Amino acid sequence: MNRREALVQGGKTRLRPVVLTALTTALGMAPLAIGLNFDFFGLYGSLSPELYWGGEQAAWWGPMAVAIIAGILFATFLTLVLVPVLYSLVDDFEAFFRRYFARTDEAVEEGAPVAEKATLPDAPVLGRPYRPGPLAPEPEPAGARRSAVGTEVFEPLPETS
Repeated sequence: MNRREALVQGGKTRLRPVVLTALTTALGMAPLAIGLNFDFFGLYGSLSPELYWGGEQAAWWGPMAVAIIAGILFATFLTLVLVPVLYSLVDDFEAFFRRYFARTDEAVEEGAPVAEKATLPDAPVLGRPYRPGPLAPEPEPAGARRSAVGTEVFEPLPETS
């Protein structure tokens, strides 16, 4: 699968859950953003709740609801549009730099000049992935004696007669 097909397939896969999450959040915040208020004290105190426009709660929480709605819609745009575009651009830049600045094995065989870093011992050749060698064993901490530790977790109980 090439890059474009992968981006389209990923967009199709992510579209539904991202849009559903964003829409439910935005629609859930819409009554608060437009100033619709529900009297919970009347509901719990006398079982006669009132639904009205304005009030202290709507004035206090309304701007936060607007900010959440705008933020979730902007994040949806970033997730569905900007992330795949940036991924494609980074992949294009990587291909560009590999094409024009990375040295391949053919360049080494043809006697092309070697970069200073590549002349150092154990330095990776440009154009090839760097694979480090085996790791040296860690030194024992001061005061620790690993060789004295047995392999058994529990010692057998002595037999009693």
